[in-house]
Amino acid sequence: MDIPIAEITIGKRHRKDLGDLFSLAESIEAIGLLHPVVLRADKTLIVGRRRIEAYRILGRDKIPANIARSLTELSDLLRAEQDENTCRKDFLPTEAAAMYADTLPTAKELAKAEQVEGQKAGGKKAGKGRPANRSPESFRKANDRYSSEAAAIASKPTGKSHKTNAKALAVMEHGTPELVAEMDKTGKVDRAHRKLKAQQEEAKVREAAAAAPESEQWTLTADQAIVPCAALITDPPYGILDEPWEPRRLEEFTREWARRWDPCGADFIAVFWSQRHLWNGRTWFDESFSGYHFQQLLVWHYANNKSPQSRDGFKQTWEPVFFYRRNDSEKKITLGGGKWGAGLTDFDCHVAAVPQSNFNAADRKVHPAQKPVSVMAWLINALTLPGELVADPFCGSGTTGVAALQLSRRFHGIEINKEFTTLATGRIAQYGKIGEG
Repeated sequence: MDIPIAEITIGKRHRKDLGDLFSLAESIEAIGLLHPVVLRADKTLIVGRRRIEAYRILGRDKIPANIARSLTELSDLLRAEQDENTCRKDFLPTEAAAMYADTLPTAKELAKAEQVEGQKAGGKKAGKGRPANRSPESFRKANDRYSSEAAAIASKPTGKSHKTNAKALAVMEHGTPELVAEMDKTGKVDRAHRKLKAQQEEAKVREAAAAAPESEQWTLTADQAIVPCAALITDPPYGILDEPWEPRRLEEFTREWARRWDPCGADFIAVFWSQRHLWNGRTWFDESFSGYHFQQLLVWHYANNKSPQSRDGFKQTWEPVFFYRRNDSEKKITLGGGKWGAGLTDFDCHVAAVPQSNFNAADRKVHPAQKPVSVMAWLINALTLPGELVADPFCGSGTTGVAALQLSRRFHGIEINKEFTTLATGRIAQYGKIGEG
């Protein structure tokens, strides 16, 4: 029966936080009150305080109520209320997304009806349903707004946002059966969607590797022979990762490759290194690069949200980059030009400030020691000119090559691991579009 709200006694309540009453009021306005409030025979409220407040927001004087006139009736109503709130099962992501997809056409029709009403209020129509006094841009924005409203309406019954439902639909449509099953098992839609995007990017890279034509602009080889180059920019193994390719005798390994590349003729050599072996590394390079002199220690730093490697000391949020100049080189560092401040950061720091956690697309991490493209681009843009050759004897995932080609430089990379060679080839072919940086 409908009971006047003014006659209901609220009494002592256990729930103090009533939450978002306006959303509840909107739901009641749209689809009605699904569950009446529960009262004692004297009209003292048992359950339903939020529903009463929502009715007050809607300006209604009466509310549907069940009256418990006996202890048995009261017990049954309370058990039903408890079961309604506790004995429930959320939709699986695939179930919610399917409901969203089925509801969306109806929601679009509703949004379209609202759009038509808005157009009528806007003035006379002028072709294709657009009011004469509205610009095409404002009409496009209105369409976007109604599309968003339709998606939000379609998502309401699922209990999930329209973005979550759209991501779940994408996983269902494009993901592997294993990925879809994992999404339903864990309920983690965002994680499944990220995995889907990663799988799609990896597929693009492998397709690009398979179709990569021979190019005069770049070479990727396992041949260890040195090549004359304008700059040697590399990120060699330096003994801090637990990987099979890390050298057992770091000093011997480092001195050997540095001596071998000493005659390459590059104006500049930039070598990423580690804090752990900072002082020893400086000695090894000074003695091995006989045709070069140490000029500066550059710093690549990344965001302070990086997880610490241990709690023994401060977390290491930067890595050193040894910068050497050929003894007879007078070439200038170019920190000017259109690239700075456009595609490359011109912060008052060396190299670049790029969080290592932000890997996606061209920077999606496929190698344990991978650097962001912008870091290598920063160095390449400063140390070389368009058309010059950049060499990297430890190519890894091909990041240096991607950056070199984006900046219209040529590239020679060396990588002996076949798996990384395939990945590097695909990444350079897919993302190293000449002149796009």
